[in-house]
Amino acid sequence: MKRDELNKRLLKALFDSNEQLLLSKWMKQAPLYQLDHSNDDRDYQKQLKTAYHVAQIVLSMTLKTLPNWGLKQRIGSDQRIQSSKLEPTKLFEINWATSAPGLEWPESYYVTYLPGYDIYLVTLSNDSSDTLGYTDLAIGFFKSANHEINSNSAALIKQWWLSLKKSGQDHWSEVIASGIIMKNDVISLRDDIWKL
Repeated sequence: MKRDELNKRLLKALFDSNEQLLLSKWMKQAPLYQLDHSNDDRDYQKQLKTAYHVAQIVLSMTLKTLPNWGLKQRIGSDQRIQSSKLEPTKLFEINWATSAPGLEWPESYYVTYLPGYDIYLVTLSNDSSDTLGYTDLAIGFFKSANHEINSNSAALIKQWWLSLKKSGQDHWSEVIASGIIMKNDVISLRDDIWKL
């Protein structure tokens, strides 16, 4: 089976046609960090909404209790069954600020491999839509051929944070939890951006 045909089958097994259209549209648009963050910018608001829906597609896959999709593939005389689902991997979690005792502004970052598209997608998740208007956003992606998952994810997050800094955002206060990116690396990234 040719790779293109395999990718089409993977996409069909994982995403409905509306989700595929939305993911394709999102991958073609400019990353959020390249846009003006003002609330008056309609393009930014449209892309923010699209980024939210993409993040929901990717992150909600872990919440579904549906069986793993399966793919039968005949290679020579062997028949293999591959089984998988989207599994976001936690990069790290930060706290932007503690505005009162017990009132924190946590933000988690995840990376998820999307078979069929053959990319890694980086998302952020907040427990409130107060700051960005949405709880989850897809902030960027990179091709899976480059297996430097930590450094590519960090590079996308760095661009995101730089765009926030340009729009007046102050630095975040602490690392709540490490994932595949260690606490010291996250702090170094912050300090490099905000010159701490």
